[in-house]
Amino acid sequence: MASLQCEDARHADLPQKQKSELVLNYWPAGDHDRGASTSGINCLIVLLKRIYAALLDPPMLNSKRSQIEDLKKMMEADNPFMAHAWLVFGPSSDGVGAALIRLTDGVWGKELKEIAHKDLHFENLVAHARMNTTLWSMPRFNLMLEHLWWQQDTRQWRQLQHETTPTEVKDYFAKWNPTPTPGSLCLGAFPGMSLDVEVNKLFGEFSVGNFTVLVRPDAPVFFYATFTVKDVGEEKLDFNAFRRFTLETGQLINVDGVMRWQRTGRAGQMPYNLMAIVKYRDTADGSDSIRIYDDFGSNSIPIGKLPDYASPDWKMADMKNGDTFLAMFVYSRMPPKTRPPFPEVFMKRNLDGYLANYQVFSSLINGGQEEKRDRDAGNRQ
Repeated sequence: MASLQCEDARHADLPQKQKSELVLNYWPAGDHDRGASTSGINCLIVLLKRIYAALLDPPMLNSKRSQIEDLKKMMEADNPFMAHAWLVFGPSSDGVGAALIRLTDGVWGKELKEIAHKDLHFENLVAHARMNTTLWSMPRFNLMLEHLWWQQDTRQWRQLQHETTPTEVKDYFAKWNPTPTPGSLCLGAFPGMSLDVEVNKLFGEFSVGNFTVLVRPDAPVFFYATFTVKDVGEEKLDFNAFRRFTLETGQLINVDGVMRWQRTGRAGQMPYNLMAIVKYRDTADGSDSIRIYDDFGSNSIPIGKLPDYASPDWKMADMKNGDTFLAMFVYSRMPPKTRPPFPEVFMKRNLDGYLANYQVFSSLINGGQEEKRDRDAGNRQ
């Protein structure tokens, strides 16, 4: 693997599937992993790697692929984090430390030791200005359609940019304008919660003084939210509540001469599977921690030693009131395995049973896909 030290996977002459595996399987390690000080950076890089792996899967590719690739290249040129995530971090530290130096210089113009500690926290990195103007502004992350409002005596929808938009309405949308970010889309996480209910409560018509505002969901490939734990006592958070949820989209419909936004039922339902959780550090000198999951709901781990920033020593049920985490989801019509589900945390001591279970489930899925392809081919003949 020495030849793969910090090579850029974008330039690898490989099929998309192999390129996806290459990106996803090699995480920052060696001199790139310096404990708490780099845990935020490393969590962000692994999150981006998981996103890239999803984008490289054939079902994600469409007729607009060339336009998306051009846009992504421009964004990577303006966002060193996004370019850095394409690197293949091999098992030794050769070149890894130099890659970290290039990253910090590209983002801050400084060495790691000169950067303020809070600026290296994942919570601040994921909401960095470079991230807001690049990744979170991409169409595949666009969580909301254009914001609208009306004065209740007119009932005529107006754009947020309208010259008559009142201050109350501008203030309401300020946190999501020009685009939502992980720091602005916030929800509570509590025992017994329904993720479907909590997510969909974000959208709809809401009264703001003498005005009505309309928050409409888009149908993005990726969905994300930052959760703060509350109401934990004897009953704890249940990881299974976060494995999958359904976003209910809608449309404007004429109701008695007035255009009202209504959910469109089954036709507008968008299912999403969990792909990553990043647990924010709970003290200034603590560490951020990440877990990623594949399409089946299995906890993915890198090749080589599991780094401390991906520690298996905590579970969602261990979270305390006030703890915060980012959850990232990806659109998928295929639900994760549920009977039984894959464990929340991968443990190497369970490797043999895990691999056998995974192989059976994967064979069933792949067999079903092959049958569907055969049926589709027959229908075209």
